[in-house]
Amino acid sequence: MHIFVYGTLKQGQPRHQVLLDLGAEWMGDAKVAGALLNLGPFPAAVHHDGGAGTFMGEVYSIPEDREEEALAMLDRIEGHPDLFERCHITVSELRNVVAYFLPTNSPHLPEKGARDYIKVWPVPEPEPEDALEAHVRQMRAGMPVMENFAAGVMPGRFIGGR
Repeated sequence: MHIFVYGTLKQGQPRHQVLLDLGAEWMGDAKVAGALLNLGPFPAAVHHDGGAGTFMGEVYSIPEDREEEALAMLDRIEGHPDLFERCHITVSELRNVVAYFLPTNSPHLPEKGARDYIKVWPVPEPEPEDALEAHVRQMRAGMPVMENFAAGVMPGRFIGGR
């Protein structure tokens, strides 16, 4: 199973350890059609095939024997089905990649709809290492950790054309 992530599960972000604990292997950076949105304390995204706009994220491979555990954990983190929807998308040559997006009828979108609202999640100054460690401890303890985090794209492999 492959998963596309674009926010707090990316490398360098406070929930990335969840992927590492699941034995996920980083496949590379990827670009998908849609819009990355700023919901304040965390990013969200809407996906649309063939529409204007793209945004970057990362693709990971989850070991087959951990897929069920991974989906249960990620559903809980992403608030599926109440906040985000679990979807299957195509990323370059990879089909059925799991990703979590806001539904187009989400109350978190402006009235005009997601396609008219392309506001990138801000890239604040990185937090001190001790604060990041505290966030990871809170996440592991099952406490919600929703504050401003850096959203930089890590250099490395890229899935799909630039």
